[in-house]
Amino acid sequence: MMMWGLCLPNTCTPANIFPAVNATVAMLLGQYGIQASPDQIECGFEAADKSITDDPLAMGISIFTLLLLALVAVATAEEMWTMHFGPGVDGVAAPDTTQLLGSPMKVRPRPVGLPLRLLACFSLRHNVLRLLALPAKAGPTDVLNGLRVISMLFVLTGHSILYINPGFSNFVDIVTYYVKLPSFAFISDAVFAVDTFFFMSAFLATYNFLKRYRKETLRGATLEIPKLYLARYLRLTPLVAYVVFAGFPLYYFGSGPVWQYVESNTMIADCRTQWWYMILYISVYWSEVQCQGHMWYLANDMIFFILTPPLLVTYTLVNEALAMAIMVIMMLITFGLRFPMFDRAYYLPYARIAPYIYGIWMGLLYERLTREAAPPAEVDVEGKMGEERERSDPLARRVLDAIHHRWVRKVAFYVPAAALLVTALWWNWHSTYKYLGASTKNTEMRMEAFYYVFAWGLGLTFAIVPMLFGYGSVLRRALAHHAWIPLARLTYACYLIHPNLIYWLTSHTTSAYQYTPVVIMYLLAGNYLAVFVSAAVIWLVVEKPFMNLLALFIGKSE
Repeated sequence: MMMWGLCLPNTCTPANIFPAVNATVAMLLGQYGIQASPDQIECGFEAADKSITDDPLAMGISIFTLLLLALVAVATAEEMWTMHFGPGVDGVAAPDTTQLLGSPMKVRPRPVGLPLRLLACFSLRHNVLRLLALPAKAGPTDVLNGLRVISMLFVLTGHSILYINPGFSNFVDIVTYYVKLPSFAFISDAVFAVDTFFFMSAFLATYNFLKRYRKETLRGATLEIPKLYLARYLRLTPLVAYVVFAGFPLYYFGSGPVWQYVESNTMIADCRTQWWYMILYISVYWSEVQCQGHMWYLANDMIFFILTPPLLVTYTLVNEALAMAIMVIMMLITFGLRFPMFDRAYYLPYARIAPYIYGIWMGLLYERLTREAAPPAEVDVEGKMGEERERSDPLARRVLDAIHHRWVRKVAFYVPAAALLVTALWWNWHSTYKYLGASTKNTEMRMEAFYYVFAWGLGLTFAIVPMLFGYGSVLRRALAHHAWIPLARLTYACYLIHPNLIYWLTSHTTSAYQYTPVVIMYLLAGNYLAVFVSAAVIWLVVEKPFMNLLALFIGKSE
């Protein structure tokens, strides 16, 4: 599908315009042997012809945003006054584990009384310090910070092409030439970024759960599960709700020949009636739900997270074999559904859970290896800390020996990781340009879909496990660099806001875009900057204040 926009006198009607547009399209595409004609012509008007005051939803979210900004201003002024003129003028040192870009952070004394503590949640100074705070010591999972940001950049790369409005004028050049260039793999292979997010989400959920509840009884761990669900829901949902409703005012701030599509775009327009699917995380089960389509990932991730604690409780406190059997069955269902490539296989959770299962398995493996590698006095044996013991996990010991041995590590981990990841990336790009636009799914396409589901999570496991134990040389140091940490904190906001922002920014154009590698690089650089800067604002004004409120009332959740 292609789209063109023209600026014409407002006396023109679709009936006047159709013959000229039809002749132009036939002339442009006819030289390539393509027969096409416009199936829809719409006449829109500038947003100035409509008033935001006539739109209750747009007015409501606008007023709410102004109230948030006012709260931020008041809270920041109160904190600055306290820091300079109140008790403890110089502030107090934060814990030694927290630094601001390498220097010890100074924070205000803890506010006295609930009203001031509530207000402090919105302080811009406090939240900026938290955004830029760096840990004093490196942690084993720091490599995930770089991986998280790079995956987000790949999501932005793919969606910068998908959500651009009105599209590209040289569509034929794209499908006949540019898609075959190796550089196009950076666009077509962006699909793996979502699987990487699933993988990391599962690993961190498993790692944090086992670290916190490994010593719990079955009853104690089970009673904690509802609290985990509540904390997860309250952590994610405020920003989801804000982004869903924040799309409504966008139409009133811009104009252009394709501007009416900002209002009619299903990604925004359908949210007026479908917003509740988003905040319940159930949108993937109804194909007619088009509101904020990219949030299918969150719906899947929430479902996967709900499954994770019961699986881990079963694994650690009931029966390891039973839990593993359940996860293997889930994996086989995914493989079975991806091979036929039915229409909605990309979105449905039971067709996307494979990388998440790989992430759980890596979390279980890492916990098992760290228990075996820890000094005996630090390992819990039947609930008794400090009891001396003999090494009791020969398999974990063999894996640790392989990780610590240079050449075995390369052969057993790095070679399989490179083979799995590179072949998945290459095959997906090859399948993209070879079968672009194919109306039927052939065997090779099915095999590619099956292979990348199998290979990607497994390849990530082989690549990351040695890094968790300090190996990986330059790549580990690059991914674990502390410069990634502030950007990694912004990735959730980036993911939620980027389609609306990209669509709104590109809709200001008065002509279609021209696809060339240089133009795309220029476009991507602008989108990267715009999305991360906007995400920083959203994080400081919406996401972090609500995180502070959550920590204030129910405690800090990992």
